[in-house]
Amino acid sequence: MIFFLATLITSTIFITDRLEGIWDRTLVAGISTTELLIAHIITQSTVMLLQCAEIVILATFIFNTENHGDNFTVIFLLMLLGFAGMLYGLFISIFCDSHTMANFMATGSFYPMVILCGIFWPLEGMPTYLQYVAFLLPFTLPSIAVRGIMMF
Repeated sequence: MIFFLATLITSTIFITDRLEGIWDRTLVAGISTTELLIAHIITQSTVMLLQCAEIVILATFIFNTENHGDNFTVIFLLMLLGFAGMLYGLFISIFCDSHTMANFMATGSFYPMVILCGIFWPLEGMPTYLQYVAFLLPFTLPSIAVRGIMMF
């Protein structure tokens, strides 16, 4: 969910900025694109940090998931996954002109990623060619790593 939320928030913010002219007004005011992107990354990272901590707390205390590893490592991996989601949201906002198109593109690409990453369908049960595709997806290695940290 961290990846998907970061993707949706980033694409929504950039499309809204472009449609309402905020991006152009900001550049005319003298702020560079690098400064604008850094401000966005800092803001989004703060939100992601709270989301990651909430996920770890819910999984550990509410759902009583065994956690034999370090929570900070799990949060760090989830933050990296959220950063990848931010980059994917930026990528989607480049190609989409409306929020509806961006939501369809994000949702349409999210479901195959979730199904093939090994959460719902074990990697060991996939054909070999799908395993190669699964390891190219952004969810597969972080989900294996988080599962390994929490179980051992």
